[in-house]
Amino acid sequence: MGSRASWGTGPTGPISSEELILKGNKGKPVEAYPLGVCEGNCKNNGDCVPGLVCLKRTNFEPVAGCIGEGEKGKNYCHNPID
Repeated sequence: MGSRASWGTGPTGPISSEELILKGNKGKPVEAYPLGVCEGNCKNNGDCVPGLVCLKRTNFEPVAGCIGEGEKGKNYCHNPID
């Protein structure tokens, strides 16, 4: 299976971008949680790995640090620094 990550260099050093992926929904499957970077569907920050935040979306709003559209209206965890 190939990697979802792509790497580049930003103004402050190495950065990574990952494709948005829907990994869980409403806390299931339990093994999917906490969600990592660019993973959804989160309800709140508690669904994400510590340090990431849950971005609430209604359409296809971009998710900082992630690539792709993801699924319409689904929420994704991301790094708030990106």
